[in-house]
Amino acid sequence: MPSKAEILQGLANVEFEKEHLEREIKAAEDYTKHITQQKMDKQAIVYGSYDQATKDAAQKDYDYYCDILSDLLDKALDWERRM
Repeated sequence: MPSKAEILQGLANVEFEKEHLEREIKAAEDYTKHITQQKMDKQAIVYGSYDQATKDAAQKDYDYYCDILSDLLDKALDWERRM
C-alpha cells in the first residue's frame, strides 16, 4: 500500500499534468481560431473572381490549413482521452 507521501506526490503529478493539458488546450483554441480565419480567407479567394493562378495558390494554402485543423482535431481528441 502506498504511503501518504506517495499518494500526495501522485496527486500533485496529476494536478501538474491537468494544468499542462489545460494550457495546451487554450493555446490550441487560439491557434485554431487563427487558422480557421486563414482558411476562410483562402476559401473566399478560391470561390471569388480571381485569375486561375491566384485561385490555385489559394487552394494549396486552403488545403494546408485544412491539414493543420485536422491535426489539431486529432490532438484535441487525444487531450480529451487523457483528461
